[in-house]
Amino acid sequence: MALSTPGCDIGPGSVAADAPAVQLVEVLVTTGVDADGAPIRSRVANDGTTRGVLGTSSIILRFDRFLDPLSPTRQAICLQPTLGRTTSYLDCQGVDFLQPTYDPVWRRVEYRQQAGARLAAQTTYQLTIFRAPDDAAPGFRAFDGAPFGQDATLELATAAMDPPAATDELPPKGDRFCEDAPCLEACEAAPTVKACGAPCAITATACAAACATEACRGECATAAASCRAACIGACRARCPAGVARLLGVCAGCHGASVDGPDGFVGAAAGLDLSSSAGIVATALGQVAHQTQTGEHAARGEAHPARFGRAMPIVSPGFPGDSYLLYKQIVGADYAASEAAPALDEIERLRATVVVGMPMPPAAGTWPGLGGLAQQTRWIGLGAETQACP
Repeated sequence: MALSTPGCDIGPGSVAADAPAVQLVEVLVTTGVDADGAPIRSRVANDGTTRGVLGTSSIILRFDRFLDPLSPTRQAICLQPTLGRTTSYLDCQGVDFLQPTYDPVWRRVEYRQQAGARLAAQTTYQLTIFRAPDDAAPGFRAFDGAPFGQDATLELATAAMDPPAATDELPPKGDRFCEDAPCLEACEAAPTVKACGAPCAITATACAAACATEACRGECATAAASCRAACIGACRARCPAGVARLLGVCAGCHGASVDGPDGFVGAAAGLDLSSSAGIVATALGQVAHQTQTGEHAARGEAHPARFGRAMPIVSPGFPGDSYLLYKQIVGADYAASEAAPALDEIERLRATVVVGMPMPPAAGTWPGLGGLAQQTRWIGLGAETQACP
């Protein structure tokens, strides 16, 4: 079955007339691990020829439209080791408790297995992605209510054995606010860093063998340690910046105080991103002014009747319901990036949900896809803040 499945039935009457059906862009699975043990992803083929999928693999679905963040549920897909028509999750005889997380930046949903769970070796699995037959049924929908075009079914087969370096593909964890702690910690033990430091140890051994005094051998060891430190430093330099620094770029407008033409004025739109205290007080769970509609407009809604109504600036644990991300997504820099959908999809988002000037307004201050990914992870982890050194 083709991945892109256009459809003319775009849902109930409440869906905008020009809202196209959601289409599946690609499905990714893990078929290997790199030198540092990170997953190597491969696209699932349409013709059922995908082989060598690791038992630890998560399933990543990427769509062409921004999703209603409530629609990626466990019941929206079925992954089972039997072939045949599956019309809904009620028919599914497959993998239990695949946990979904939604990333609005890339419009992708990752389904992860539970810790310790594995797909069976040398087994052909059938993956079915469901189109919801009605508003109450599980299935993927766009932010404006347009449904998934039609059910999609794909086949994939697992490898005979996982490589020793394959581990559980669990949700990200660790501090992302002050710095990317997991990345920095990984640099201490990364195989690539060890490989970089191997010549340092060899040189130190040769150096010490030629020494006649302890002082000389000490100098050899010091040089080796400095060499290894340089390897770790080069690795850490590639780690993304913490969210505090990324948001601090916006503090020129969204700071504790801003000098206006008439003197002192408050932070733009009442949003203070200059400190952890300001973020807690003005962003976490606080409704974005531009989304204040509905009966309780000033109260953030976790399950709004319409996507975007009373949307929090940052919804801890829910990137797909955080206005902060969408405010950057509608900008020209994001539109020109590899993650962006067709321009008309961004325009639909701007016309219905994200109004006003995109963030950041100044050229050259966009945090890039890496910065948006860092913010997404931070929000998904609960958007915790602390005083940074």
